[in-house]
Amino acid sequence: MSKLDTIFKESEKAFLSEFDRREVLGKRAEKIVAAAALVMSAHLVNLDHLTFLGKWQDIIHTVFATAAFILLGISIVLSLLGSRVLPCYSYPRGTELLDELKGKDITEVDAKVKLLRFYLKARDKNATVNDKRAKVLSLSGTMLIIGFTLAVASHLLAKFAE
Repeated sequence: MSKLDTIFKESEKAFLSEFDRREVLGKRAEKIVAAAALVMSAHLVNLDHLTFLGKWQDIIHTVFATAAFILLGISIVLSLLGSRVLPCYSYPRGTELLDELKGKDITEVDAKVKLLRFYLKARDKNATVNDKRAKVLSLSGTMLIIGFTLAVASHLLAKFAE
């Protein structure tokens, strides 16, 4: 196998790996939304115990519960933002690729080099998009964990205040 063939094969694998990464990030976003929604729905059941007046334990419970509710809401919003479809490079539609490579003056090496450039450029653009999505989803996951922790803490405070 020639050096050019090896580079071509590896650049194609890199290009396709970003599509796989996009799928993984999409599934992660769905899981975060589901988890945040589950915790929020369980938390909504106890909203009638919230008060900003009374014993200090009740007030701290309310502050924690409210903060948890807000953070879980932010987590859901960030997950939805992270799961939206962003522009990414894919194979050209129609005969665009064929038209670009079919000229008689284009050798096999020239065609491979053009495809290599396409793969590498597309991989870089798709990686940039996936990196942004990963950062948003990481922040969303952090908000989920903090919100869940505050929700648990508020429930424990409510139990100890009784």
